Amino acid sequence: MAKGQTREQLKSAKRLRQDTFLAAYSEAGTIGSAAKAARINRRLHFKWMEDPEYAERFCEAQEQAHDKLESEARRRAVEGWTEPVFYEGEKVGEKPKYSDNLLSFLLKGALPEKYKERYEDVGEPTKNINYNVDLTQLSNEELKTLEEMADKLGG
Repeated sequence: MAKGQTREQLKSAKRLRQDTFLAAYSEAGTIGSAAKAARINRRLHFKWMEDPEYAERFCEAQEQAHDKLESEARRRAVEGWTEPVFYEGEKVGEKPKYSDNLLSFLLKGALPEKYKERYEDVGEPTKNINYNVDLTQLSNEELKTLEEMADKLGG
């Protein structure tokens, strides 16, 4: 115990540091940024994670951080933002911009059965590929190069 501090005071100070860290984490979404804002060593957070009560509070802060990310992604995808339009170095207006990529991610997350990636299984790749080619169009040098390449490939 620090000189002159009771257990309750130390516990209260620890809780305050945790609250500060968790509030910063819910805003920033990264442990490093939250630790810097709370003025603690990031390793302290991992030590605190051994406490089930703190771990539960951290999960709540994590959900808040994820909600903020999702809200921002939705805003950029649906509401968009404006970018200036320039002509000959002069700003002449603004145009709306949207993120199709973020919209695609949101749709895949919200409706995975409808928007999931689909791949067609075409079976095993063929090892030997036969091409019908007219080699008479090649020069002797090109034929020699082709022959050397076929030898390297085991043909």
